[in-house]
Amino acid sequence: MIERVKRCDPDSVADLLDAPLLDAPLLDAPPESDPAAGFDETPKTIGRFQIVRELGRGGYGVVFLAVDPELDREVALKVPRPEAVLSADLRTRFLREGKAVASLNHANIIPVFEVGRVGALCYIASAYCDGISLAQWLRERGPAQPTQAARLVEVLAEAVQHAHGRGVVHRDLKPSNVLLDFRFSMDDVRLQTMSPFGSTSSGNAAIENQESTIDHAMPMITDFGLAKTAIHADQTRTGSILGTPSYMAPEQAAGRLSEVGPAADIYALGAILYELLTGQPPFRKESDLATLRAVEAEEPPPPRRRRPETPRDLEAICLKCLEKAPGQRYRTATELAADLQRFRGGQPVQARRIGTLERLDRWRRANPTLAALSGSVVVLLMTIAVGAPLASWSLQRRSADLEASLERTKAAERNERQAALAAQRSLYDALRAQMRAVSAAGMPGQRLHRLNAAVQQAACWACWSSDPRRNSPSAMTPSRPSRPSTPTSSGPGRSRLGPRSPSTPS
Repeated sequence: MIERVKRCDPDSVADLLDAPLLDAPLLDAPPESDPAAGFDETPKTIGRFQIVRELGRGGYGVVFLAVDPELDREVALKVPRPEAVLSADLRTRFLREGKAVASLNHANIIPVFEVGRVGALCYIASAYCDGISLAQWLRERGPAQPTQAARLVEVLAEAVQHAHGRGVVHRDLKPSNVLLDFRFSMDDVRLQTMSPFGSTSSGNAAIENQESTIDHAMPMITDFGLAKTAIHADQTRTGSILGTPSYMAPEQAAGRLSEVGPAADIYALGAILYELLTGQPPFRKESDLATLRAVEAEEPPPPRRRRPETPRDLEAICLKCLEKAPGQRYRTATELAADLQRFRGGQPVQARRIGTLERLDRWRRANPTLAALSGSVVVLLMTIAVGAPLASWSLQRRSADLEASLERTKAAERNERQAALAAQRSLYDALRAQMRAVSAAGMPGQRLHRLNAAVQQAACWACWSSDPRRNSPSAMTPSRPSRPSTPTSSGPGRSRLGPRSPSTPS
């Protein structure tokens, strides 16, 4: 039996999930469409759908351009890989979540017409948009103008809010899942009351403006293959990693799927805005594993670092979407759309610019070991910077004190030497005076007294001449002792005393 769900518009997702599946006759698929074959060759039919060609394939499945003969229209038929719906539980979950996505009815969301399965083969039939993806447009044209980027993400945010309001989280928003329909512009109000789909023509003639600016295209969100409904969120296994690494939220990259909610889609919108502004996603490493680690631990480089002309307010909006903690992002996609509208209108935005201190604090939390090491180095350098001058000043002060003490010691020594020399000079002068007095007295034994005074004077001279302090410039140099003069007798019978030779007895 083939289980098929026709697209409807229930009041709520709960009503749709409780609705019974419609039965239809089983259509035998040809051998080429066997799920085990892995679609190495394009099948001719899948159920009642006639396959025209393959449109593309990704990590989750393959997308074919097919024709629905019952309604005579072209559809995009997405078939998940066999391992994605290997068990009965996975197939049931795929169909249930597909029904929830089919409830979405928004001008900027590719509508899902049908969700069903043929045996073990499941499929999603959605409207076919004959346009290019935003990823292809970025590869060919490069970054968009800031106002154009803000307008496009604003439109996408409104569409995402429509899905969130019905309990559907996309979980895989990225430029390749945004199609650009150049038959309509973002300001085409007719899309609010009519759907651009339903035509059986391929639409190639309608894309004459494909080379114009992005303002002349209508962005359409597609590929809800990884969508999660709020009602059955508890069935997601923790530890699985679903999505595209460069556009995953940190909680999604870490495999904490129980924490993945609307904030993950807001993060992805910020990543799309980042790429529209700079031409590259926030994180793109040499491998998916390295990218996942960067998403979890590293802060995204500010867009102005890669494109300096980016307005600061728009950069603040983008970085607020890319916050690591879900609670620090915009609470709803509507708040994001409103802030982008304020930016385009020249009004102050709610997003706050990140200061240098906050950046340092985030880097510290993301790299605790390196931050601790850097902090130690900074403290050491500050200690050296402050302590070195203090130590130098202390050494200079001690050196000055030592020099002053040495000068005082030298001065005291000089004063002591001068006092000692002055005392010796006084003694020398006293002995000379004594010797002269003895010579002039003429008393008996004067020769003996004079000789004794001469001996003492000579001893004082020898003491002074042997003192090393005698070379002091302040020392008073006494005169060398002279031979005592021989007094002459003035009376009769006295002879003049002359010098005696050393051999003359006294």
